[in-house]
Amino acid sequence: ALDPQFPPPILQAFERALEQAASNNNNSGNDNDEKNANEITVYPDVGHAFWADMDQVAERQEPQFSAYQQVTKFLAANLE
Repeated sequence: ALDPQFPPPILQAFERALEQAASNNNNSGNDNDEKNANEITVYPDVGHAFWADMDQVAERQEPQFSAYQQVTKFLAANLE
């Protein structure tokens, strides 16, 4: 990844922390997997601020369009 703010070791530690939190949450009897699902996506050929505006989404530019779909799916599942 070209994002110096979040190098691979930081992302790996964050992913482990998310997995641990999900495990702890699942052990508490909460079985809503859709809301508790964690997903980290790394776009290897882009930097930190790769999504500049919504025109990129409207034009279906990648990876902006995929990121938009992922974010809106997450928000729909977690914000009611």
